[in-house]
Amino acid sequence: MIDLGMVAHKKNEKYDLGPKAAELGIAAISRLDAINDSADKLVELVDETNCTAMLSVWGSEGLTVVRWERSVPPLVAALGIGSVIPPLTSATGLAFLAWSSARFRRAVVPDEDLYWVEEKCEEIRSEGLAIAVGTYIPGLVALAAPILDIQGHTVGVVTLISTDQN
Repeated sequence: MIDLGMVAHKKNEKYDLGPKAAELGIAAISRLDAINDSADKLVELVDETNCTAMLSVWGSEGLTVVRWERSVPPLVAALGIGSVIPPLTSATGLAFLAWSSARFRRAVVPDEDLYWVEEKCEEIRSEGLAIAVGTYIPGLVALAAPILDIQGHTVGVVTLISTDQN
């Protein structure tokens, strides 16, 4: 293992990971794809919860739905792939903002809303998810959680949607 560079023998007679182990770790990290991994689990999430599930990422127009899995019976809503979700009035948007950097929030949130959004984001982070009951689409309940990359940055949001508050 030493000859391969996977292990290094230190001066204090102990062993540690070597430079090739670090290269292998970096290569493994670069292959992580949180968005596709999350998208692959949406069907299972719908089956377990009987809620409609959507996956959203920040695109050129804002927070955009890129994957939609319907529950049975299907939820009828004016949402679908390509829909742009408002960041301040939806669980999806608030979840994305809550785990985004303060710099990002300052860039996308109007100045007059920044104070309450910062307070709401702190509350959402402490709860672990964002909840919205009829704030974006009347009659719908949404639970949204962030998809975080290896550094803890928001790369997307998974949202469960239902008409049932239970």
